Amino acid sequence: MTNTDKVKLAARNNALWCDGMCRAHGQPTEFTDQLWICRGTPPRYHSNLTTLQPNAIEAVKQEMPGGFKDGFYDIDANSLGYKCLFEANWIWRDVAPGSTALRWERIATDDGLLAWEQGWALGDSEADNAPRQFSPSLLADPTAAFMAAHQGDEMVAGCILNVTDAVVGLSNTFSRIDGSEFWRDLPGVAHLAFPSYPIVGYERGEDLEHALAAGFQAIGPLRVWVS
Repeated sequence: MTNTDKVKLAARNNALWCDGMCRAHGQPTEFTDQLWICRGTPPRYHSNLTTLQPNAIEAVKQEMPGGFKDGFYDIDANSLGYKCLFEANWIWRDVAPGSTALRWERIATDDGLLAWEQGWALGDSEADNAPRQFSPSLLADPTAAFMAAHQGDEMVAGCILNVTDAVVGLSNTFSRIDGSEFWRDLPGVAHLAFPSYPIVGYERGEDLEHALAAGFQAIGPLRVWVS
């Protein structure tokens, strides 16, 4: 499998998670051959559109969304009036059962999800005045898992996993422990929730460095554009 093939799987997996998030907020969505599109107002930190295939610039031009994720790093949207919010790298980890150093659990209740979201939003100055990000309805989705790590009674880390036909996506990571320790645990956490799938996601900066040190591979860049 080429890196481009892996990026296609990662981009679709990410789009399917974004799709579930938008629908949980009551927003209409659509898939085309080249794009995933939110026709309404997406939740915070979510784009209106994601490219699912390379060379999708003409399809993007037809939509001209408020912001979009260029999953293949092949669209120069400056000329369209956008600015680059950030660049990142798609990551891939082959199937790796592994073990975990921390005690992890899958969130199963609304109270648990609220506590998980508070950990996820720690340090976000806008979170207190924003609507709740993660709807309790997401807990009923068998393709998604909110995972939390504890030291004693304290929640110290978390992530979201979502499984599609060929891969499990890793997103919305947060940690109050050493980053390298946290990332070493994540392959085992993914195996606990959804065994026997390669792991995909995207990261940048220090988190990308920790991911690579934990055995993930960088398989291709992406950009997020905003108007």
